[in-house]
Amino acid sequence: MSDTLPILIAGYSIAIFGFVSSVISLWLIYKITVLHNGFGLISAAQSIVEGSILFFNVFVAYTTILM
Repeated sequence: MSDTLPILIAGYSIAIFGFVSSVISLWLIYKITVLHNGFGLISAAQSIVEGSILFFNVFVAYTTILM
């Protein structure tokens, strides 16, 4: 178990980084588009979906490495 600990830490840190970056991009899209027109909500929802998919893919990849 101690051999896989660095891989686990790296996997979770990359997954957390992906989640945080998607939240930041969502905030930027909100600031840029929603405050200027009402159609920014669609792109904000798309960024949430893309960030969630990225988070899930990274989590699955590192869980598979640990198996």
